[in-house]
Amino acid sequence: MHSIIRLISCFALFITFTVAGCSSGDKTDGPAADEPAVAAGALASGGFKDYNVVLISLDAVRAENMSTYGYERPTVPNVDKLAADSFVFERTVASGPWTVPATMSIFTGLWPSEHKVLNKYMPGAPGEMVPTVLSPAIPTIPEFLGKNGYRVGGFTGDAGVNSRFGYGRGFETYLDDVKFGGFDHSVPAARKWLEEIGDEKFFMFLHGYDAHGQYDPADGYRKVFVGDYAGSLKGGKVEQGELRERGLENKMKGGAGTEAYLEISEEDYAFHEALYDEKIQDADARVGEFFKALEELGLKDKTIVIVTADHGEEFGDHGYIDHGPSLYDELIWVPLVIHLPGVKGGKIPTQVRTIDVLPTVVDLLGMELPFEQHGESLIPLLNGGEWSQPAYAETDYRLYTHKRAVCDAEGRYKFVLTLESGKKELYDIKADPDEKNNLVETEKTVAYEMEQELLRWLASMDQDPADFRDRQQDVIKEY
Repeated sequence: MHSIIRLISCFALFITFTVAGCSSGDKTDGPAADEPAVAAGALASGGFKDYNVVLISLDAVRAENMSTYGYERPTVPNVDKLAADSFVFERTVASGPWTVPATMSIFTGLWPSEHKVLNKYMPGAPGEMVPTVLSPAIPTIPEFLGKNGYRVGGFTGDAGVNSRFGYGRGFETYLDDVKFGGFDHSVPAARKWLEEIGDEKFFMFLHGYDAHGQYDPADGYRKVFVGDYAGSLKGGKVEQGELRERGLENKMKGGAGTEAYLEISEEDYAFHEALYDEKIQDADARVGEFFKALEELGLKDKTIVIVTADHGEEFGDHGYIDHGPSLYDELIWVPLVIHLPGVKGGKIPTQVRTIDVLPTVVDLLGMELPFEQHGESLIPLLNGGEWSQPAYAETDYRLYTHKRAVCDAEGRYKFVLTLESGKKELYDIKADPDEKNNLVETEKTVAYEMEQELLRWLASMDQDPADFRDRQQDVIKEY
């Protein structure tokens, strides 16, 4: 079923734009003042000057398990409703397969190799691990907005987005007091903050771990999608954590070139995925309450809302559970919905990157970032124009592995290089969306060209693959 859903997404051919108020003399359904610049269907830089911005991160929610993207289970009815009047990006590539580096790339607009928040710790003296923190020389986009007239609030589930890594920089309030906390904790605090700041313009980061393997619903699992499972697994964060660590241990026992793997059945994976889908549905319900709060507080028509995810999740797609040590699409193909008040939007099949999200927002607000970022504004694409960029993804997950990948600008081919072993993989994402057929030996010209592109990018990041080959180092235990 996932293959069919993803093929539909990948082969979508048309962008359907219906912009409210495009006809001469008409106005949008948004606020009377500061109308967005949508005349003749054109979205302009500064067209949403002084609008509020809410960035919602559904931690560990992969695109293919959202009903917004054609999934058969009704996992996100509230996001579906928002998406009906928004831009829905059919293929958005995350910069990494787990929270710490991937979310920092969203915040900075930089690839992980540039911002260097790759893990919770980095090797220090022999036998020591030093806590990782974003360099003070690297600004974040929320910090920039805070310095330019915006109230800035963050309401999160802690863990991989804890302020100690640099995430809280520039925020006047940053909630990160419950490890692997959900929207049941962050949404009420977010609403209270909105009530406190009144009519002042704001940027909000709203995040929850509701779908994450290390989050259990407070009232237990309803098992609405489980069906007739007769296996031995019970579900829950303790079991999920044990499975994750077992898979990593199997990788280490197998030596360089071995991927994390588990010896459990397809039914076992399906059982955990059913619980995951239930948690996505619960997260959507809480996000729906936040949407309702925006309306009740009179903020709906003056607020840009972005719904995305930092990364996805694996349920046996490549023999493992959880996320982090691979760069397959189940981990880096994420949702992206951008809602602009008064603009109908439409579906966009062109490949984009999560690093493009906040540079686009800044452009819509009419600002210009005075510092380097690798992300680019998507306004030309929103206007139906040309936009073409390759996407890169990388992982140094807890020092178990070091992988780099490039997806070509057409979103067709992906090339993956495992640095410690030299393993090479090439996949035709459109013909083989589940990435089961490695084409390195049969499509040698494409493989060579994409490898050269990846090597050029690595050089621009000041990285030499040879430095990682056969590297011996202690792994990081904290997840």
